[in-house]
Amino acid sequence: MYVIINLNHDGDSYFLTENLEKAQAEFDACCKEEDYNFKVILCRPTLEGTFGFGSRGELYGAEIIEEWERED
Repeated sequence: MYVIINLNHDGDSYFLTENLEKAQAEFDACCKEEDYNFKVILCRPTLEGTFGFGSRGELYGAEIIEEWERED
């Protein structure tokens, strides 16, 4: 499974798919929405169970495939 984590000041969203091509297309589309999104992560959970962000913002329980962050 692939997950797109879309971090936005108005709230975060998550896109789930089994297809890497669909995940890459969604990642690319989210990165183009620079006015709204400040960080987009394409990842693949590596553990059965929980994954998320730790207290310092680090992603755990998932392998980051690609990451984009808006430059201010």
